[in-house]
Amino acid sequence: MFRWTLYLVVTKPVLTLYVTTDCVSCVRTEEVLRCCDGIMSLVRLEVALLGAEGVDRPASVIGAPTLVFQGKVVALGTPDCRELAAQLKASFPLDVLD
Repeated sequence: MFRWTLYLVVTKPVLTLYVTTDCVSCVRTEEVLRCCDGIMSLVRLEVALLGAEGVDRPASVIGAPTLVFQGKVVALGTPDCRELAAQLKASFPLDVLD
C-alpha cells in the first residue's frame, strides 16, 4: 500500500538587499537582517551585488546598503529590526498572516 503526502509550497516575497563589495555596513546590515526572526519569517532575503553582471540597479537605489521590497525602497542603511518587521507586515494582506 502506498502512502501519499501532499506538500504545499508557499513562496515568500523577496526583500532585496543591494550591496557593494567595499561596503562594511552592508555586511552588518545582512547580519542584522538574518538574525531578525520577525523579518526572516515573512520574507526571503536576496543579496544583490551592485555592479555585478546580471544585477540591474533600480533607479530608486542611490547607494548601499539599500533594502527594496515590492519595488519600493524600505530602508537605507541598517534598519531597526522591529520597525522594518512592522513595516513589512503592514504591506501584507491580513489573511496571509493568519
